[in-house]
Amino acid sequence: MKKRYLHLLFCTVIIISILFMQGCNVDPNLKGEKIVAPENNITPLKGVWSINQCVEAENIADTSCNRQMLDKKVIFDKHIVMLANEKCNNPKYKIKRVDTKEYFLYHYRLKAEQLGVDAEYIDVISVSSDDKPFYDFIRIDQNKTIVYINGIFYYMDKVSDDTEEFMRTFENNKEKEYIDNDALEKEPDLLRSGVLLGLYDEAKEQYRTIWISSRNRILKPVLEVSNLFVPRKTGFWRIGVETKKNDESFQDELFAYPVDGGSKQISNLIIESQINMPEQDSQTGNIKQHIRFVGNDYMAIEYIEEFKDEKDHSAMQLKVIPIDNIRTNKGIRISDIAGEPGKKALMNSAESLRLSQSKEIISRLEPMADERNFTVVRRNGHWILRGRLNYKVPKDLNDYLEFNINTIPPDKLINYDELHVGWNYIKSVLPEAVDAYTSPNKELLIAIGQNNIYVYTIKDNIIDNKPLKKIPIGDGESVVMAQWATGQYINKWEQSLSYLSPRVIKN
Repeated sequence: MKKRYLHLLFCTVIIISILFMQGCNVDPNLKGEKIVAPENNITPLKGVWSINQCVEAENIADTSCNRQMLDKKVIFDKHIVMLANEKCNNPKYKIKRVDTKEYFLYHYRLKAEQLGVDAEYIDVISVSSDDKPFYDFIRIDQNKTIVYINGIFYYMDKVSDDTEEFMRTFENNKEKEYIDNDALEKEPDLLRSGVLLGLYDEAKEQYRTIWISSRNRILKPVLEVSNLFVPRKTGFWRIGVETKKNDESFQDELFAYPVDGGSKQISNLIIESQINMPEQDSQTGNIKQHIRFVGNDYMAIEYIEEFKDEKDHSAMQLKVIPIDNIRTNKGIRISDIAGEPGKKALMNSAESLRLSQSKEIISRLEPMADERNFTVVRRNGHWILRGRLNYKVPKDLNDYLEFNINTIPPDKLINYDELHVGWNYIKSVLPEAVDAYTSPNKELLIAIGQNNIYVYTIKDNIIDNKPLKKIPIGDGESVVMAQWATGQYINKWEQSLSYLSPRVIKN
């Protein structure tokens, strides 16, 4: 009997341990992020909260910021999140436990103690709906939470666990702060679409972002800003490449930082990013870095290092790196985001490429593919993964072979990649098309031609005969980012873009 009892106890401990390990997983790519909780149906901030303090990120000593938000209620429920005049239906919650000092220093360039936060670890709760980010809420403890909106930190205290009572009061009173938002959503047959297209001009080595939006298939002014303007769960970020030069060589440095909060803050961060660039190694020649793809959390780059010693060959590498840690020396492995099936697909695709080559070329190629040496590219209207086999001793910077990886890019990389009309149909409408994107609500088609971007409307899966707009692009320009917004997110994205004083692209 005793042995049977011990056997049952041992089995119980093993089962509980397995369940615990499945419940959380450690993310090795983001420094300071200790535990990533699984997405599920819990409501971690459930209740009614009240905003009682606001602090500007630029001047944390100044408490005279947007005081109209004070005493506004924030509601977290299983079916809705309401914050002032913004609403998130069918929210999904994702929890991350992070190192407090590192989180505030890296994300906001502030010390945690400046915001009155002294906990060693905090929970960052990301709220999203239909894969569109709403806001990140920083939970200090069970009764105090901070949210960062447009350069201002808003402090909230919990006032009630009963969201149902508040919702009943809301339905009866129809408080003014929510009416405009609701009315906008209830307009009959309202379609709203917007896309942020990130472009890289290889000839000029410059990046820019174009904002294309429409309302009921009527195009609004097309806007443009320099560098890449990227929507993330932590707000909007600006991403690009700065070149640091000296008398003998140059070094490309990546930068990535949040931009909500106004142009002054942006300028300060740009200066800071330039000042804090590491000194170039005197033994190294030119370092080139090209951004080939940007998603919500990861970016793909091409890294080229030209050594000064002509006898030594240059280092050429594809990398996929987390945006939260762009200073990392190594890219992530494909297995980090696509598991062992992703690694197997890369290795098999590389081996198929090797076997298709001559014996002379096979002898020159590296014997095995590096699972870090991959990227994200466009092909026939979809994002695909592509790997690279380098030569052991390359003769020039183009001495390598690339291959498509026969696997679907994971959701961690790509959050939306639907083409609602067939590629052959698009080519019949616009024969010069080399790439295309469609909006999630099937309202817009963005077709990329040789020298222009064409904006078409779609109705009942039929593409209009004439484009709404034709936007010129350079000979060497290509798309490295496409982020879609629909519905109420259009106004939010446009407001954040306005901080960068965008230029209107005319016909």
